[in-house]
Amino acid sequence: MKCLVFTVLVEKSREKLVYVSKRYGLTSKETIQASQQLDQILNLSSNQLIEK
Repeated sequence: MKCLVFTVLVEKSREKLVYVSKRYGLTSKETIQASQQLDQILNLSSNQLIEK
């Protein structure tokens, strides 16, 4: 169940990152924030896999 939740979160965050980067550019504040949010989600999911 947790794996599915992380997968959905990663996909939604990735979609947001693509949208924001196309709208505001790759170096915009908004894109950097979206990228950092995706990084945090990926780190959480990675840490969950390591703990198992």
